[in-house]
Amino acid sequence: MQNIQEQSFIQVYAPKFFYVLFMIYAATLVIFAKPENEIIANLSGVVLVAFFMLYQLIYTSKTFYINSMLFVYILFYMLCILSLTWTLDVNYSIYTVTRMAQILINLVLLYNILKIFKVHEAIFAGILIGMLYNTLLATELLSIAEPIYLKVRFIGTTTHPNSIGLLALYSILGSILLLQNAKNKLWILLNLMNIFGSFYVIILAASRSSMVIGALIIGLFLLQVILNKQSRFYLLGFAGVVFVMVVYFVDMHELLEKFNFAMERIAGIFGAFDGHHADSSTAERLSFLHIMIEVFKENPILGTGVNTSRVFLHGFYSHNNYIEILGTLGLVGLMIYYSAYVHLAWKISKVQAFWTKYYLFVFILVILLYDFAAVTFYSKDILMLLLVLHFMAEENSQIS
Repeated sequence: MQNIQEQSFIQVYAPKFFYVLFMIYAATLVIFAKPENEIIANLSGVVLVAFFMLYQLIYTSKTFYINSMLFVYILFYMLCILSLTWTLDVNYSIYTVTRMAQILINLVLLYNILKIFKVHEAIFAGILIGMLYNTLLATELLSIAEPIYLKVRFIGTTTHPNSIGLLALYSILGSILLLQNAKNKLWILLNLMNIFGSFYVIILAASRSSMVIGALIIGLFLLQVILNKQSRFYLLGFAGVVFVMVVYFVDMHELLEKFNFAMERIAGIFGAFDGHHADSSTAERLSFLHIMIEVFKENPILGTGVNTSRVFLHGFYSHNNYIEILGTLGLVGLMIYYSAYVHLAWKISKVQAFWTKYYLFVFILVILLYDFAAVTFYSKDILMLLLVLHFMAEENSQIS
């Protein structure tokens, strides 16, 4: 009898416990993103997995769930392993294959935690905590020994301005998704504060793509609030948050200076396409793109082996997921990898709630756009986020 009561107690409180663990894990991925600190994030992940395995042992569960995204990633991973037989550089390829194996195991375990305990919102809550921490750094309400600027651009707890810009963008979208079902007014205000604080971080980071997309997303969110009479409190709350932060916490001179710098960087992109001089970052990435297009033309079906772009780019990678896969794994690799996105889009189309469906589509669009600027097929953070989006689409759709 006592054993039954203990098991019942565990079943009741386990979802809350794993929500907290998952939230802490997501927060540490943001706060301890630098290489010298990532051991803390790894340890929080180990704790999460260890408690989950213990839970499985207690209930002697032998069931492991898998969804379409994991199935596709397994197929893609098998192609990467096969590419070892034709790779131009075994060392580069083995390094990536090993890294992907670790990511795949983590994804399978995390999906099962999501499936059993329904704690998908915890990842957005964790990112929110991480970004509020960075907002405190940006407003100088908190200080740390490590540098938080790379030259004139804000990097916060990450290693690159574009990294913190992307995390801030995800945090904005995550808060908007959390607000769709929020009831507690303090929680609502916290998410509204995070939306503005994250956009402030994006401006300080002078992340051009995140700034443009972030402005559009916030604009569309405000349009949703205006159209929905029941959400008018959000509009008042957001206006209040903006007013308080601008008056008391934001350095307007620095904000305008970084905003102008970001505008110059955005102009640099267009300069590359209208015949004018492009900035060095854009010029470098365009040169990588041209080189990898030629590599793809020579090896269009299966490519030259995973991660062999570094052979052609003198140790650098291509900064573009599409051309990276095309050049190193060919058309076969590209079709396998992005079939997960096609299926995700189909799942999202079946979601009943209009605004949830809309923001899920925006989320995958942001990731697809980001793929033009980074290689993401072995990025743990991006793949974990994609897995959560798959799960949310499954849970909110009319399909099983």
